[in-house]
Parts: sequence; C-alpha cells; structure tokens
Amino acid sequence: MTTAAPPFVLLASVGSTGRQLALAAAVRVLGRRDVELDHEPTGRPRLRVAGSPAGADVSISHCGGLAVAAAVRGRRIGVDVEPLAGIPARSWRYFLTDAEAADCCADTLRAVWAWTMKEAAYKAAASPAALHFRQIAVHGWDSGAPQVRWPAELTLLPEVFIRRHAGFAISVVLL
Repeated sequence: MTTAAPPFVLLASVGSTGRQLALAAAVRVLGRRDVELDHEPTGRPRLRVAGSPAGADVSISHCGGLAVAAAVRGRRIGVDVEPLAGIPARSWRYFLTDAEAADCCADTLRAVWAWTMKEAAYKAAASPAALHFRQIAVHGWDSGAPQVRWPAELTLLPEVFIRRHAGFAISVVLL
C-alpha cells in the first residue's frame, strides 16, 4: 500500500452510474472534456478522444448502490468495491491461497480486502481467462501495507491503494 498522494483520480458515489463517474474521472485526469467512453471487445472500458486512444485508462466497479471509477494517465488501472462485511469462510477456497486463508482466520475482513485487491489487479492486467484468482497472491498483512504478487510471466509490478468509504472496501491497483 502506498501512502503518498495517488497518481490517479478515484470517484465514488451513491446515485451516479459507473459510466458517469468514469467519464468525470477521465476528464480530470486528461484535463479535457471531449473524452469518450466505449468498450474493448472483452467488455473492458476504454477511453478515446476524437476516436483515438486517449492515453489514459479507466476502471469501474459497483456494489450495494455504490459506484466507483478510477482513471490514470499512461498506466493500467483496476478498481473494485465490496461491502466491509465478512465473506463466508466456505467461499475462501475459490479465491484465497492456503497462506491467505490462514491469514484471514485472524481477521475475516482480510478476505474482503484480498478479494478487492485481486479483482482490481485482474482488471488492471486485463488478464486472460486462464489467470485464476488463487494465482494472484496478497501478502504483507503484518506490515500494514499488503501487496499483490502474481505469476512470474506477468512481469508488471502492481502498486496497491486501499480505502474505506461509507462501509465499503475499495482497492485500486496500478500497473
């Protein structure tokens, strides 16, 4: 987790759509209003200016009435939001490594944070379907600065930012 001012724009709102927030975040990052939002063939949001790539990336998530969007210039970004309520331990085996599950026994909210970090990392990497969430590992809980690690073939080093907002966990991952 990085403590310096983040190099991205993160917006969260009840009552706004993810698309509205994504466009607003992109306008702030790019400093121009003629930003368009469409989608890659995979469904991932994509920013354009005058029909050309905008040189910025955007990610959207929503849960329980809260929409969030994050945008960054010149890097890949992923965002996820989940309620700060425990995820049942019976579900952990689908997305946690054995070591992560052991860490989460001490603090069940760690499972929520692990899920949001993994989801945000997956979105930022625009990962192929072959990448499983158990291959994305969260470590460093005891340092107070959890980080994301993944298979060696993904050579990008993720930068993780986590925030609490109105009873929700929000994770942003930059590549």
